[in-house]
Amino acid sequence: MGCSSSKHVDQFVPIDEMVYINHLKTKFPSVNTVESLKIYSKFIKNSLIDVRIKDGMISKNYIDDNDMLTTGVNPFNVFARFGACVMPNIVDQSILKEYKDSFVICHNKPENDENWNVETFTAASMAGPDSNGPGHVFITTKNLHWSYFNVLTIVLEGRYEFLLKMKRAALLYTESRGWKNPGFFFHVFPHNSVQSLHLHIIDMDNLGFQFEKNAYKNLSIDDAIIVASHNMFQS
Repeated sequence: MGCSSSKHVDQFVPIDEMVYINHLKTKFPSVNTVESLKIYSKFIKNSLIDVRIKDGMISKNYIDDNDMLTTGVNPFNVFARFGACVMPNIVDQSILKEYKDSFVICHNKPENDENWNVETFTAASMAGPDSNGPGHVFITTKNLHWSYFNVLTIVLEGRYEFLLKMKRAALLYTESRGWKNPGFFFHVFPHNSVQSLHLHIIDMDNLGFQFEKNAYKNLSIDDAIIVASHNMFQS
């Protein structure tokens, strides 16, 4: 990924996986703006932690011998499975039109949607439903190469055109739902909960309590596009 060991911005780069993940969460407790993402991605590249991320995923069987995300049940990498079309999916993908061969719309678990505004339910969706369906869905990619597993690696590689395409596909979905105020957010590694790419598509006119709880890690796709574009033209 064009990393250089001669530009360390931090001398403490732990070896043990959980140690360095906890270190990242402590050092970067919030990655939700252009500036915070720029600083964070620069740190990741200069500290060679992107290599450690891949090695850790390989050790846990998230990546196969061809550098592709695994789609079995151990580990159960849900959005990789949706992207590979090995998971049942009730969403009509024709809604994505010309983007249906690249992306997949996925729903949250029904119980997460049903409890969207129950503050004791920790897995609640970030927005409530309307008469046509849930207010918080996801879009993932059919490209299962490991370097697309999270917005972090996409930004590091400067893949802003991919992100622009993903946003256009997401907008097709929200337009079909008639949403006037949609939001599109990533969770940057290691603040993510699943090791396969998913963009949160949210009806901002019907937010639940979980949206505010996740504010520290809700990174707008527009901010990711800005930083990815910056990295592309800086490389």
